[in-house]
Amino acid sequence: MTCPFPGMDPFIEGQKWRNFHARMIVAIGDALVAQVAPRYDVDVEESVYLQADSHEARYPDVSISRSSSSEESHSISTTIELGALATIEPRLYTIPDRETFSQRYLEIRDRETRRLVTAIEVLSPTSKNDGYSQYLRKRGEFFISGVNVVELDLLRGGRRLPTTEPLMAADYFAFVACADELPRVSVYGWSMRQTLPTIPIPLSPGDPAAPLDLQDLVHGVYDRAGFAFSLDYSNSPQPPLGEADSAWIREILRKLPS
Repeated sequence: MTCPFPGMDPFIEGQKWRNFHARMIVAIGDALVAQVAPRYDVDVEESVYLQADSHEARYPDVSISRSSSSEESHSISTTIELGALATIEPRLYTIPDRETFSQRYLEIRDRETRRLVTAIEVLSPTSKNDGYSQYLRKRGEFFISGVNVVELDLLRGGRRLPTTEPLMAADYFAFVACADELPRVSVYGWSMRQTLPTIPIPLSPGDPAAPLDLQDLVHGVYDRAGFAFSLDYSNSPQPPLGEADSAWIREILRKLPS
């Protein structure tokens, strides 16, 4: 059975997201290799994030650097003369766990120069919640380095990517940022009742963008992953929907063969 919904299946987010994300990254990479090789390489890479979000970079209160030999010997002798070792017994405490998670993304590189041209992200629940500020720092580093950035937000839950103007009302988004057009970014938004768009993947200046058919990719992942059999359509999708969308989903599911 193929996907019963015209675009994104809203049940994937709460039940099969990790599986979908892993397969979607590979599907995007395969689709792009067919278009951009041999001029470009398309590589799957990983970023590591902390689960517990840190809003600012932390720096040590005291830095230790190696001095010249004469300064070093003077420093050591002075320290010894100033006093003995501390005699207070320490108490042992436990540092809170800060679990990490890895997230795959795609890099398009110029094969000859190895220059990073475009980064493609499929946002995860963590990068939209606990890892939000860490993700934005990574995104900012791409922008500063002159890298094109394409971000697929196929999740209804979590924080949206920031824009100066209020985002349009939509369930899902694709952000396409060309390095030479920043701070302007093209944003595609659509609802779960719509088919997914085909978006341009920017490459180096002078090279035409590579079209990426999200509808074909998402429904292809659905079929190959067997989501028709593994998704539980008897429960409500998460995050919760409004009554109009819930009624629309019930009507679609009512028509499915039992």
